[in-house]
Amino acid sequence: MFSENNKLSVNGIKKLILTEETGLVFLLSMYFAEKLDILTGFVLISAIFACSCLYLILVFHIYERGTKEGTLKKYIRIKSAVKAFLLLGFGALMLMKYVREFLLPNTNVIFSAAVIFLFAFFISRKGIEIRGRFCELFYIFVFIPVIISMIYELFCIDYHNFFTIISGVLLPQYDLSFRNFLKIFLVALFSFLVLCPWGYLLLEEPFFHEAEETKKSLLKVSFILYLLCLLQFLLSKLTYNINPVLSVVISLMMYIATQLHYGMPKRKFFPYIYTGCSFLFLIVLLMLPGLLETTHLYTYLSEMNFDKLYVSGSHIIDARELENRSFVISMIISEEESGTLFTCELANYSEGIESISSEYITVSRLESYPLSGGKYLDFSHIRAIVLDISEESFSTDDLDTLADEHRIPGNTLIFREKDFPDTYAHLISRLDELSLGEVLNTLAENQNIKKELMLRNQS
Repeated sequence: MFSENNKLSVNGIKKLILTEETGLVFLLSMYFAEKLDILTGFVLISAIFACSCLYLILVFHIYERGTKEGTLKKYIRIKSAVKAFLLLGFGALMLMKYVREFLLPNTNVIFSAAVIFLFAFFISRKGIEIRGRFCELFYIFVFIPVIISMIYELFCIDYHNFFTIISGVLLPQYDLSFRNFLKIFLVALFSFLVLCPWGYLLLEEPFFHEAEETKKSLLKVSFILYLLCLLQFLLSKLTYNINPVLSVVISLMMYIATQLHYGMPKRKFFPYIYTGCSFLFLIVLLMLPGLLETTHLYTYLSEMNFDKLYVSGSHIIDARELENRSFVISMIISEEESGTLFTCELANYSEGIESISSEYITVSRLESYPLSGGKYLDFSHIRAIVLDISEESFSTDDLDTLADEHRIPGNTLIFREKDFPDTYAHLISRLDELSLGEVLNTLAENQNIKKELMLRNQS
């Protein structure tokens, strides 16, 4: 046994921060990769890192002046409690969404929320030293698997077409307007508020022995998390994601417990009331999808679709080798008497990586192709989708659902057959001679309409 004196070593501080923050950093980098180009993502992640460092310097300046009395400490305490309450709900929603998509599909969301709050409550009741030692134990199960999965992703990049791939996702497709710059600023600001723990750790309870040494240590940890986020963002843009599920779950659970710890009152019985109110707040969000849609606490751009919590989900990403995947370049969604048909253009590597051709398959259900002997359909590099179907039979909501289930990138071009009937008929008659995805992508570039046609901009 050891005496609980609420003090941590510098090494303990590093592992505490890395354990609590790695999971969320990993997830946010993948969400950014779905919505942003490389240049915008680099600027955004760098801005979050810069804000974190500046705030850390500010917090130490305030700490050195002392905050034992006066209105400043009351303000800090109230601000921390409000932030912790909101981010507790955000973290719980993130973990529920992740568990439902990657670990336990079709699980009742209320049951999942109850289990999360139960485990988080017991962890949150412990002081900084015990939680720090707990993180020292689980640190290896969080940080190391994440690094291993990133190394694996490096080997999954198609280096033969590296410059072609990176040129398609390097520069922004949006207008350089004040409104878009404001959006990016708000994304950076809210992401910083979600990720930055300095206010809790330094102003709520100074747990360190040497302030200057701790400051340097926390700056190093910030830089490690910055590199982690930036590298995973780039890997997500260049290849498919490998999810270290256990690592993310442990890290998010510690994040939720931390928010619960710093938000709850210290008096007897109040922690139970606070936890119950937090749980009820989350239940209200889950029961009112429209309200949940307006409470994306960190961004106006990433559009986290928590609506999948309300429907049955069975999509689990796995780490299939590249040769066991069929990469979809384009897809035509059409309609016949028997129902909806999907005509997928697949990349054909039979003649070698230097000579890629196209082949087309038609299925009534995308999930049926692997079951009939085909390879798993991978939509990570799809260029265009053509909707040769009425809006009554296939609405925008259906398109969003399809994109979410099969992780279709937000920069995929969406064409409607009725908008270019003659050109479409000509292309369809020559499918054996051309790549529909490449032709439609070139067409959009030449007419400078790629931004309007992107999936993420479809209303």
